[in-house]
Amino acid sequence: MAPKQKPVAEPAPVEVDDQQQTEPGDEPVEDPRSLGTGHMLCLLDDDIRAIWDAPEVDRLSLLAERIPIEAADNFREEIEMQLYLTLIEHCSDQRKDGLCLTARQTSVALMMVKMLVDDIRAGVELDASGEVVRTVEKTAAVDKFRELALTYTIDMPVFSPPEMRLLSDYLGLTFFAHYNLYMYCLMCPRQMERIEVTLVLPEPEVPPPLEEAAELSDDISGSKQPLEAVARSTSQEVDVILEEDTPDEPVQDLTSPPVEDGQVTVGVQELIESGLDEATALAVSEKLSELVSIMEKKLDNREKELDKKPQCTAEG
Repeated sequence: MAPKQKPVAEPAPVEVDDQQQTEPGDEPVEDPRSLGTGHMLCLLDDDIRAIWDAPEVDRLSLLAERIPIEAADNFREEIEMQLYLTLIEHCSDQRKDGLCLTARQTSVALMMVKMLVDDIRAGVELDASGEVVRTVEKTAAVDKFRELALTYTIDMPVFSPPEMRLLSDYLGLTFFAHYNLYMYCLMCPRQMERIEVTLVLPEPEVPPPLEEAAELSDDISGSKQPLEAVARSTSQEVDVILEEDTPDEPVQDLTSPPVEDGQVTVGVQELIESGLDEATALAVSEKLSELVSIMEKKLDNREKELDKKPQCTAEG
């Protein structure tokens, strides 16, 4: 005979409270940033529109309030913010070369670029001394963007193929064209070199006695004053002689030619040694040269007049 089986105890019925039952209207609220692909938007559609509608001077600060940035310092944070802001502005229809995308498409495009930047930041490794030992190649970033582009063009279409082509061309001319520059500015530490230079300053010279300095000042002023007076008087004499010229004689350009090497060198040098500066000495020398030339001309005219007088008396 087969052994008898023990009776199996049935589980007690569980009483369900009517208040604990899920009502049809109490469904779990979905995050508006979720796209259903495991990716989260950085900005919502309203945030994009607010940036578009804001004045240009306020857009950068408005973007900084809405998007978190994991930058090492303010300089790198500003560069990354400028990258995102330029993308947002270029996706609008406010520019002549804009892509004319919607706010949702702009949010997805911003999310894609930020994912590329975050992957590059996460892929950079530093050793104990701070040197970069591993970076993210440009080809890896391009492959990542291609994967995201296929996802949001075919699997979950947010962009049409022509719109994705325009976005790809824009990123190819901006972000990917300057990929190494962005990677260096945003991820890699700055290379700094400290140079210390020690300079030995000589001791200041002992100033001369005040009495000698006063006497030297008196000598200089006393020597310059008569020379300057001579220069002024010479200039006045030349002007008087020019005014006394006969009107029958043709007016000649009495301006002295430029002083060449070897010309009135001795006179100018003597004036400089006497205490005049070079400009004043040169002016005095030129005036003296003009005076000499005028006097020579006067003497020549006198000699010609004297030569004519004997001829007139002989004829008479």
